[in-house]
Amino acid sequence: MTTMAASSIDGGNFYKRSMEDMRVVSEEERKHMERNMQSSKNLVGLILLTFGVVSGFVSFWYTLEFTWTPEFQATNLEIGPTHSNYHAFREALLALAVNLLLIRAGVLGSAMKYEYWATTTFMAVFYYSGWWLAWPIWGYHAPYVSADINHVIATIGGLSGLILLKPVRN
Repeated sequence: MTTMAASSIDGGNFYKRSMEDMRVVSEEERKHMERNMQSSKNLVGLILLTFGVVSGFVSFWYTLEFTWTPEFQATNLEIGPTHSNYHAFREALLALAVNLLLIRAGVLGSAMKYEYWATTTFMAVFYYSGWWLAWPIWGYHAPYVSADINHVIATIGGLSGLILLKPVRN
C-alpha cells in the first residue's frame, strides 16, 4: 500500500495515491461512529446535568430553610412579616420541580421526546434567569460568594447538560 510520504520519497507525485489509500467508510461504520459520538455526548451531558442537579438541590435546601427562619421575616411588611417566608417556600418548591425535571431528563437522556426536552429547557432557563437577572437590574444577588459559585455550577451544569442531551426533533 502506498502512502503519501512514500510516494513523495519515491519521486512520485505527492497527490498520487493508490485506490487502497482512498478508503471509503461504509454505512455500517458511519452509523457505529455516530453511535459512539452520541454515547460520548450523552455521557458528558449526564455528568454536567448531575453537577447542575446536585448544586440545585443545595440551593433548594438553603432556600427551604428560609421558610422557617425568623430572621428572614420582613418585620415591617404591612401584609405580615411571614410573607417573605411564604415566598421562600414557593421558590423552594419551584427549585424542587425544576431539579426533578432535570433528573428526568438525565434518566431519559437523548431518548426523551423533543417536546419534553423543550419544556424542561424553558423551565430551566427561566429558573436560572431568576438567579442572574436580579443582579444587573436591581443589584440583588446571593448573600454569599459560595452561593454564587453554587449557582454558577447549577446553571452551567443544568443548561449545558440539557443542550448536550437535546433529542432529534421528529
